[in-house]
Amino acid sequence: MPGIEQFRYETWELDEMVRAIERPNPFLLRMFFPNVREMEAASIEFDVVEGGRRLAPFVSPKVQGKPMRSRGYKTMHFRPAYIKPKTLVTPDQGFARRPGEPYGGQLTPRQRIDRLVAEALAEHDEMITNRLEAMAAEALTTGSITVAGEDYPTVVVEFGQNANLRKELESGDQWDQSDADPLADIEELALDIRQYSYGAVADTVVMDGKAWNLLRQRIASSADLKVQFDNSLRLGSSSAELGPRNDVDGEFVGRLAGRFDLYVYDGTYEDENGEARKYIPDYHVIVGSRAGVQGTQYFGAILDIEAGLVPSRHYPKTNVLFDPSAIEVLSQSAPLVAPKRPNAVGCLVVKT
Repeated sequence: MPGIEQFRYETWELDEMVRAIERPNPFLLRMFFPNVREMEAASIEFDVVEGGRRLAPFVSPKVQGKPMRSRGYKTMHFRPAYIKPKTLVTPDQGFARRPGEPYGGQLTPRQRIDRLVAEALAEHDEMITNRLEAMAAEALTTGSITVAGEDYPTVVVEFGQNANLRKELESGDQWDQSDADPLADIEELALDIRQYSYGAVADTVVMDGKAWNLLRQRIASSADLKVQFDNSLRLGSSSAELGPRNDVDGEFVGRLAGRFDLYVYDGTYEDENGEARKYIPDYHVIVGSRAGVQGTQYFGAILDIEAGLVPSRHYPKTNVLFDPSAIEVLSQSAPLVAPKRPNAVGCLVVKT
């Protein structure tokens, strides 16, 4: 009979399990936060150069050149939240048939325990990814991230986004009104983005399905807007196929005014109360520059002696409990998403 020591897992074994897991493919992270950095510190810092496009001063050719003041910068300092999902695997679970296993069982109890550990790691990794996606959605729609939880003081991470880039349309301008002009609203926000970011060109629009339904109705009823909309790039689609599909990875639905790529994203997650929540709230439209945001996923140091106090996206470990016997499967991560240029993106609320 195998001894309890055989149920210990080395760090490299757990790491191989994590690498073998097919991770979720989060849309907003891929779209706006493709960069990944691991920081060998408990906090995250990066410098943002301040100021816009200055003009060279006019002087007489007969006088000395004019000294210019140095361009200033500010250091953004954030302490990432800490995540520690934990699952308890008990010996009796090794005798229960696993989902998909034939009746009568093909696996040994030890093999089932191994699978339970791997499944726990997969679930932890998915939870960490979902948390990152939720952070990305909050940063894009509000310009900040609120970190709150049990035994954790509520902290609001402000990225310094200009308040003019978060707009709620007046009742008469909302997209369900007959006089609404969605293209004008998007272009106005794009101009503000260029102004406040000192040059970022908005090229991407991401909205939830309800906002897309309103825009689709306006396209169908407005000859001018219909001319500006092009969905010929959608593979296998015709001009009549304007309805959204609730694709977790987001769906490209067309191009507006020749320069705005339109996406519909209705991805959901399960909150602490077990309720399904949308990453992008109803009637919210994100307008931004994909490259200009310079979105980054940061991972701070793992505050665990066994981890060597080094950064990691997902550090797994197990602990064998002797009485009563069980295996604790623990995952640790210190993540934060941050737009280095928060003014390269904005958000419209098109119906209240």
